[in-house]
Amino acid sequence: TRLPTDAPLVRQIEQQLAITASYDGRHAQAPRIYADLLPRLRAGPGWTAPETIAARRGYGLLLDERDSFEQAREVYESVQADAAKYAPQQLNQIDWELADLYTELNRWDQAEALLREALARSREQLGPHHIDYLWQTMFLGDLLNMRGRWDEAEALFRQDRGELLALVGPLHPKTICAVHYLGQIELERGDATRAMPLLQE
Repeated sequence: TRLPTDAPLVRQIEQQLAITASYDGRHAQAPRIYADLLPRLRAGPGWTAPETIAARRGYGLLLDERDSFEQAREVYESVQADAAKYAPQQLNQIDWELADLYTELNRWDQAEALLREALARSREQLGPHHIDYLWQTMFLGDLLNMRGRWDEAEALFRQDRGELLALVGPLHPKTICAVHYLGQIELERGDATRAMPLLQE
């Protein structure tokens, strides 16, 4: 028995196909899927239903992957506004991705403000010592590093490193990542002598 095209399971499969095509570099196939799927979602569960918001986010991600940054920004900002009202559980992921998009557009202040908002929500939901929260703070540290605010970035990564050492030990990939960033900051400062032990570690 074939399910009708408006069946929720069919829509979920199509959405997953579109996401997979996007990540697989099939940038001709994914737009065709979204061109068919998004109007049916608008007519079915509605434009602000969580399912539709997830699909709209996927479409924004596709535009980003295709370097259509301004179009992607328009989609993401619309999705973000609707997620805040109708799908708050999706908001943090949308904010991480929109912040990354803002960096592509050199909108550094907007990117940083968005990351700080998402981190504040994450800290409230997970707590300041949760491994996922500590990992997310590294996104802010990376942004500060890219902006040349090395002292702020270094303080953040040192704090992350200390927390992660106590939580998961020195060999965990997230701990190693924090150490790598500390070495990278020293390289940015032009101090290879201080960078080398960190990078070797």
